[in-house]
Amino acid sequence: MWFRSWFEVLTPRSFRDTARHARRARDRSRESRRIFLESLEDRSLMAFNFLADYTTGANPVNVQLAPIDSGSQLDLVVVNSGDSSIGVRLGNADGTFGPLQTSSTGAYPRSLATGDFTGDGATDAVTANSADVSLLQGNGDGTFSAVGSILLPNEIVTGPDSGPLPQNPLSVATGDLNGDGKLDLVVGGFTSLSILTGCNDYGCYYDNFTDGYVNVLLGNGAGGFDPAEVHYLGSNRIPETLAVGDINGDTNADVISANNGDLSVLLGDGTGAVGNPINSGSGNALPSISLGDVDGDGKLDTLLGSGGNLSVQKGDGLGSFSAQPPVFTDGYDANSGVFGDVNADGKLDLVAVSTINQFTCDQYDEYGCISGHYTAMRQATVLLGNGTGGFAAPRFSSLGSATGPGWLVDLALADLTGDGLPELATIDNNLSDAIIATNDGDFDPLPTIAISDATPVVEGNSGTVSAIFTVTLVGAHKGNVSVNFSTADNTAIANPDYTGTSGTITFGPSESTKTISIDVKGDTIDEFDEQFFVNLSNPVGGIINDAQGIGTIQDDDPAPLLTINDVAKSEGNSGSTSFVFTVTLSDVSGKGVYVSYSTANGTATVSDSDYIAKSGTLYIAPGQKTATITVTVRGDKKKESNETFYVNLSSATNATLSDNQAIGTITNDDGGQQGRGNGRGN
Repeated sequence: MWFRSWFEVLTPRSFRDTARHARRARDRSRESRRIFLESLEDRSLMAFNFLADYTTGANPVNVQLAPIDSGSQLDLVVVNSGDSSIGVRLGNADGTFGPLQTSSTGAYPRSLATGDFTGDGATDAVTANSADVSLLQGNGDGTFSAVGSILLPNEIVTGPDSGPLPQNPLSVATGDLNGDGKLDLVVGGFTSLSILTGCNDYGCYYDNFTDGYVNVLLGNGAGGFDPAEVHYLGSNRIPETLAVGDINGDTNADVISANNGDLSVLLGDGTGAVGNPINSGSGNALPSISLGDVDGDGKLDTLLGSGGNLSVQKGDGLGSFSAQPPVFTDGYDANSGVFGDVNADGKLDLVAVSTINQFTCDQYDEYGCISGHYTAMRQATVLLGNGTGGFAAPRFSSLGSATGPGWLVDLALADLTGDGLPELATIDNNLSDAIIATNDGDFDPLPTIAISDATPVVEGNSGTVSAIFTVTLVGAHKGNVSVNFSTADNTAIANPDYTGTSGTITFGPSESTKTISIDVKGDTIDEFDEQFFVNLSNPVGGIINDAQGIGTIQDDDPAPLLTINDVAKSEGNSGSTSFVFTVTLSDVSGKGVYVSYSTANGTATVSDSDYIAKSGTLYIAPGQKTATITVTVRGDKKKESNETFYVNLSSATNATLSDNQAIGTITNDDGGQQGRGNGRGN
């Protein structure tokens, strides 16, 4: 079901998105964290079509599509923090808007609510400003006249004994909380205090205390309001966005606050009083609160941000919400998002807007870039809902581009053209403009693209063999569908093992399969079976379902042969001499080779102090052909025959023993009988 605020009941006709509230502007970077940037125009499916770009006041923070004049069209209403104004453009039947009309507000407005607060039949406006709340009476022509301001009650922060502190407004919403047919106000506010705790050579340090509040102000229908009834939300719980709606289904208006990390619900009793806050859910407050039954269980759900994505907060019908796993919006930070039935199928969808700020260097010197510019590439993302809480893969529509870093801070959906499909309006806080996109209704399910693993191929000793990957398109498609592909290394390396390549494959209207052939290079090196990838990216006209295929190269080369050489050297008269035995492979290997070795007595013995026994495991690294074993022989002045000992190899891994024994011959250098030992032994 659609959430419709009490304001909609009390205005001449219903319209959606009447409580669009912006979170406090923060000094933060708007640049995308995604390093690889692709053209949004290339990804567009044009379900939303860019229609027009309109100038707003400075730094807009909140947008609504609301009936401001007496005409039948919805109008574009924007509140601007940078120049403390409300800007109105009256709507036309084709979804376009007329000239900008501005009216002043209090200083630095942060949030906007509209409705007939004075009972004269014209739409009025209320803004939450940095220090007060402004009431602006509508003149019926798109302009407003200031009629008064409201100060929120001072409050004492929890923690230090500071005395009463000013309560700063942050958000505002409207609805009929006591059922008297007159609009009331709900204002979110906060108090803050910083206490110096000490200073050192590196600076000064403070303890910061911040408390959040919800203020209920009952209206008299003539532009006046009762004193605020203040409800404490908690320490560090800041009401960034508010809405009024029937959360628990008892027909009484309730208040919901999206905070800096969770949700608070204050259930109303129908008399204007609300209960203590019920805190639940998890996520970041979006600039607007959406309420609707996403999963068809008859209970209202809502939406929060989650790490640049969106997270449905499932309602239990009693005032609590549980955060669902984030819904992926393709890695682009969703600046704002709402529920909306964009394809008129009766099921709520998710709509988000985002900006990719791409930097182009215009001038270089020897140290690098010295000047350049940003291009704000704007897009809308739609995730179609299935009515049971699930959503399809994201679909994208370009909202055009502009020079400079952009930030689409809020959006609204409403039918501007009378065709039963909602159009999209969004505002750029940095570039001070509003973007309107029409809805062409082309939200048919997209075909899916998947790539298979290649059948393993035997590399051979020379030349090339082909690894074949099959790319499949499933689902109806009207025109061409294309997708990029590129190889990537795993254990196989491009060019030594296979030919790295990239390109684009395109499916015609009647085509459903394509193949990608990758050349695998033969060699004579013994190595493990190896793998490489073929990755799909940047689909146009389809959605990637399986983005990676694996190619397996099977080795067919025998293990290399392993030999060891003999060594003959003089022993010397004292000290020691190193006998270095070289273990050699018949060819380099792609595998690490291990072999055990140990010395053994011949006519030379360890007990006679002729040499020092040694054993261990020798390792020959991949790509290497030799390694050595060093045995220490002791010198003496004995007159004796030449003597021998042995180095025996055993238990080779990834190689075959061809010569497993080396003879070490200690030649006598002290005079007397000469001669060779007894030959090879064990």
